[in-house]
Amino acid sequence: MDCFYESPIAYDNLIHPAKINLSVTNENDTCFQHQHYYHIYTDGSKFENYVGAAFVVFSVHENRIPFLRKMFRLDNRCSIYQAELLAVVEAINWVFNNN
Repeated sequence: MDCFYESPIAYDNLIHPAKINLSVTNENDTCFQHQHYYHIYTDGSKFENYVGAAFVVFSVHENRIPFLRKMFRLDNRCSIYQAELLAVVEAINWVFNNN
């Protein structure tokens, strides 16, 4: 797609992240012609030597019933940050592969 949501900005013009509206929905934007209205949650976890990552996809149209759950087991030496990142990457891959 030819959509750009990033642009250079001077450091002194930055807004605190807590004050940014993260909604990217725009009915006039051609990038959002095929909205599916999904909510995706990710998590990475480490307990003792067990490391895992997961994401779940909820459909807003189906009373927020989760219709997809993916879990991943990482090597015991991985950090919780690697687990968190893997969950996000896998969720993004799912979005790209499912339009």
